[in-house]
Amino acid sequence: MDLALNQLKQSIFKQDFFSLAGNRKTIVLYNPLSGKGHFDSWCALFTRSLVVKGWSVCVLTPDASRILSELQDLSEERRQQVLILDPQTCLPLSPLAQYLTKNKLSLNLQHYLVTTLRNRTDVRRGFVDRLHRMVCRKLHGFFLRKLNPSFKVSPHSPIDFYDDIQLVRQLMSSQPQIILNMYLDIYSNVQTDWEPFYRKVDWHWTGIHIDINNTLPAIYKSKLKGLKSIFYINEDLDLSKLKQIGHIDHHWLPDVASTALPDQPTPLTLKATSLAKGRKIIFLGGAIGGTKNIAAWCAVIRLLDPREWFFIQAGVVDRTTLSINDLTALQDIESNPPENLLTFDHYLKNDSEFNELISISDLIWGIYRDFDRSSNILGKSAMFHKPILVSNKFLMGQRVKEYGIGLAVDENSAKQIAESIAFLISHPVDSKHFDRYSLEHGPEALSDKLDQSLTKYCQTEKLD
Repeated sequence: MDLALNQLKQSIFKQDFFSLAGNRKTIVLYNPLSGKGHFDSWCALFTRSLVVKGWSVCVLTPDASRILSELQDLSEERRQQVLILDPQTCLPLSPLAQYLTKNKLSLNLQHYLVTTLRNRTDVRRGFVDRLHRMVCRKLHGFFLRKLNPSFKVSPHSPIDFYDDIQLVRQLMSSQPQIILNMYLDIYSNVQTDWEPFYRKVDWHWTGIHIDINNTLPAIYKSKLKGLKSIFYINEDLDLSKLKQIGHIDHHWLPDVASTALPDQPTPLTLKATSLAKGRKIIFLGGAIGGTKNIAAWCAVIRLLDPREWFFIQAGVVDRTTLSINDLTALQDIESNPPENLLTFDHYLKNDSEFNELISISDLIWGIYRDFDRSSNILGKSAMFHKPILVSNKFLMGQRVKEYGIGLAVDENSAKQIAESIAFLISHPVDSKHFDRYSLEHGPEALSDKLDQSLTKYCQTEKLD
């Protein structure tokens, strides 16, 4: 672990972090999810975007080490503007916890309870999975309450959002000017579920919605205490309709993507390049659910010449979300696996490994089915100058057509997809198209938009 990372770790628990900010604007980035998808790298991107604009940023996240690893290359000056905290480490320990933390075994036990079980409480479908989630939460809460009586069982309830922020506020001698919740989609849309939060909250906050259409959840139709604005990453939203809710602001943010790469080639990438043997590589990655269009993916694998093409499929397959056609195609591939397909049915350790697979590929699969929102796979493809295939429907199709960074195709036609793959390889995309997309949807654009939008809330008077 290098010096930069060690120095970042040493900044944790500085009670005077915000008071030392001087004239800098101050914010808490609240990251309620960690260890899956792009949440950690996305939070790190937001941190960088604010730091370069002169903000002092406290990041509150379930796994501080993941954010630390994403920010280890920050300069000495920038490190002074960042504080990274895990809510668990902010909690006052009970006498039992103090005793147990004296030995390594108990630390491993706590790490398992806090990270492994907590990460298993994600929203899944089906009775068995719901039962599994409930049992994990009960066990998780039981053991953690033994270690720390003040721990809350549900990591995704509004009152836990409040409690976690209050822990930070109690640590600090000076308070942040604004709170930004990185992922509002995970919370209930029922007004009564938010009532305990609004009875207590006495600070200004804002948040980001990722998966949302032109209809806002019902909770935003009444004035919510302390809420100043909502950010969206889907610029296809009709903000004029959303702005009819006049008590909050609505902002669009570019769907930025991390492009960090591992310091050394990973075993998975080495294996992929070895198996590909010089063939053109097509990559499908991320959570493999119903929107990833597995039926078409498998059909194209069977259709293209295995002597010329190699496919990488990296990500956990969620069979509960797959269509009948998806399941049938997947079972056929699994029972008779083609030589030119490498599958990795696990979560990648971090976003840099995902990026590395993109970097060795020749074409990116973005032909998501019935997917009407943004995806940062477009940004990653553009940053690495890799052409992408997407569905000709909805937002992603519009973007690819507008910027010319790939082709938009019929998501259900394996024949058209195969023909488009051959066309993109024989007719390379001009680099200027990738560069234009990267400029307008990259970190600099995010930094400008965030700073402009959030600064206005820093002068707001304190809530009653």
